[in-house]
Amino acid sequence: MQNVDNEMDRPSDKPEGFKARLRWGSAKELETFYVNHISVTRTENEYYIIFGELPMPIITLGERPPEELEIIPKVRLAISPGAMESIVGVIQSVFGPAIESEEE
Repeated sequence: MQNVDNEMDRPSDKPEGFKARLRWGSAKELETFYVNHISVTRTENEYYIIFGELPMPIITLGERPPEELEIIPKVRLAISPGAMESIVGVIQSVFGPAIESEEE
């Protein structure tokens, strides 16, 4: 797994002359969720990202497929606009080259 660390605070968010090293704590105790769907909404002050899972239904012969499937929400994140800008930049830097190499 590629780990891309990016500072999420914009320089304008820091007091003048403030410098501190950022260090990630341990992620060993975090619960891991499998997700395959995403919903993004925005309010005036924050972005909300909801990750969810759409389990594949089991359909046996002779059964009609369901008319509606439910995505099960797994986690919701509230993100500041400055942090969202950084997140989008990191995602573009990681996936942009991968997508370009697939197109070649």
